[in-house]
Amino acid sequence: MTQKLHLKRNFAMKTRTILASLITCSLSFSAYAATDWPTKPVEFVITASAGGDTDMNARLLAKYFKEVAGVPLVITNMPGSAGSIATTNVKNAAADGTKAVFCHTGHMVINKMTGIVDYNYKDFDIATIAGMNRTYVLTASKKSGINSLDDLIAKAKAEPGKVIYGTEFGGLTYTQGLKLEQMAGIKLKTVDAGTAADRVIGLLSGRIDLGVVAYSAVKDYQTTGKMTILAQGGPERNPLFGDFPTFVEKGINYTSEFPYVVAFPKGTNPEILQKMGEIIKKIQDNPKYQEELRTSLQQEPFWLDRDQANAYLDKTQQELEPFKDMLKSAKK
Repeated sequence: MTQKLHLKRNFAMKTRTILASLITCSLSFSAYAATDWPTKPVEFVITASAGGDTDMNARLLAKYFKEVAGVPLVITNMPGSAGSIATTNVKNAAADGTKAVFCHTGHMVINKMTGIVDYNYKDFDIATIAGMNRTYVLTASKKSGINSLDDLIAKAKAEPGKVIYGTEFGGLTYTQGLKLEQMAGIKLKTVDAGTAADRVIGLLSGRIDLGVVAYSAVKDYQTTGKMTILAQGGPERNPLFGDFPTFVEKGINYTSEFPYVVAFPKGTNPEILQKMGEIIKKIQDNPKYQEELRTSLQQEPFWLDRDQANAYLDKTQQELEPFKDMLKSAKK
């Protein structure tokens, strides 16, 4: 009896030792896997079509990513449904650090407000804000006959709801349109015209009269007379632009900025989030990247770590709360 009891105790002790070893190995492997990240290509799923500002910012980061991270950054465009096709794809992906969504803060906040999806930024793990676009300009199509901000305000007041403003429902450009109406005391006819690249096509064809798009996407059309830039959304004139007024100069207290968020599936190892932020920061500190960013996109480098990025998203959520009912009604 004593020998049997001894054997049972000995077996139990050995079992506990083996289990403890397995747990230790598992934890060690997990830690190694995180600190060793990335060991394979990383994919950024873009909420917009190729050619828009979101896409161009992501591709510029990708150009310098391998130099810093040792692996390539793969860009996959997945536009549609106000960016929700891309965000849902990433939300449902494995939390292994190989896939993240790259998008405006609007796609992380507004889509839940409109009812397009039932999740927001809190259902992802935010790694960083990898850029800030303050180059958005209010642009008119040639067909509209609108040649200045004064023209727009006069026409919109004379014919409320007739001037067609093209936006992407669920995107920041939609709330920018609501703010413009409030600040300028006008009423526009707001239509869903798709992503930034789609809105440029809409302006060229004259299907829409107005659109808010990045300066880099329309500067050539402004030069050739195919579009007219009415005003820029920064608090002061961007020296990298042409001679276009700000809204503030015209007495309209309206500014716009569009940050780019890098968000991983929920449950991603915090070390991966930290390392992604560090990689993006190193890219942004590269003088060659900075020069290309200024030359091709007329932007300045901008970076927030994950705590700052989450705080920025919290602030955006609070700022958009007053528009919640209007955002919901827009989808009905």
